[in-house]
Amino acid sequence: MLENILILLTSTILSMFLIRTAEIPDNEEDLEDGNNFYRLRVHENLFDKIDDNLGTVVLFLASWCDKSKKIKMMLDDKCDRNVIIVDERHPDSILANEFPSTFIYNGKVLEKCSIKKVSNFMIS
Repeated sequence: MLENILILLTSTILSMFLIRTAEIPDNEEDLEDGNNFYRLRVHENLFDKIDDNLGTVVLFLASWCDKSKKIKMMLDDKCDRNVIIVDERHPDSILANEFPSTFIYNGKVLEKCSIKKVSNFMIS
């Protein structure tokens, strides 16, 4: 009896884990074609997409975060730089300690920046 309960409990926990970590299809309706935003797909590597483009802005955003949505809308209007959006489902999102987080690629590493600094950088 105890063995059956352990098997049931283990399979339930494993099922919950697999459902939680399953790859969710990318939803592209929040990004329009023709702007400088690129939404990193779950299977893509962030540093492959940066590809040594100095000044690339990386936004780590979360779909559940209202502040993330406001930042994206604010930068959408001012953007003349390449912006890569990494959402909370992407494995590289572990680089961000919190959502939203903004970084600028300086040629060697991603440098964490305030949203004010990124805004000034994008319109300069």
